[in-house]
Amino acid sequence: LGDSLSTFVRQQMTALLADSDVAEVKSVWRNGTGLTNPAFFTWEARARSIVRTDRPDAVVMLIGGNDRNDMTVRGQTLVPGTQAWENEYERRARVVMRASMAEGVQRVFWSGPPTARDPQWNSVYADVNAALVRAAGSVPGAQYVDLYDEGKPFAMEETIDGERVVARQRDGIHWTYPGALPI
Repeated sequence: LGDSLSTFVRQQMTALLADSDVAEVKSVWRNGTGLTNPAFFTWEARARSIVRTDRPDAVVMLIGGNDRNDMTVRGQTLVPGTQAWENEYERRARVVMRASMAEGVQRVFWSGPPTARDPQWNSVYADVNAALVRAAGSVPGAQYVDLYDEGKPFAMEETIDGERVVARQRDGIHWTYPGALPI
């Protein structure tokens, strides 16, 4: 499940598990979504619906690439870069994780956005990932999967299987298909 960041990751997971008798990958993603604007799209409701219908054992969620927005809570505007914003983001992630677990999922693996080229985006992504670490740590069966490395400089190219490939799209956020390959 996730936003546009999940598309190539889903393709790589599908390719890696194509010959598996153990796992089948189904992807549900929606571009431009996140946790900051539930009036536009509500991942809690969507996760519940998917899990109830498809009955997966595990959910892999990758979301947060679009979450550089203010959030409104009980009439109060929460601004990115503040502790109040980060706390609310953590709460919303926990709600989606718990909703998946309540519908029978055994494990939730959740990743936030990767390191980005733009320092302003990266600043928010650091907060998103910090909130996701705490959220996953408080929900039994949930696990945060780290794709964000503040100490690692952003790279448009990576060495994958000994070959240099273009790993990111021009926006400096999204992976390319080869860039989504697990290393």
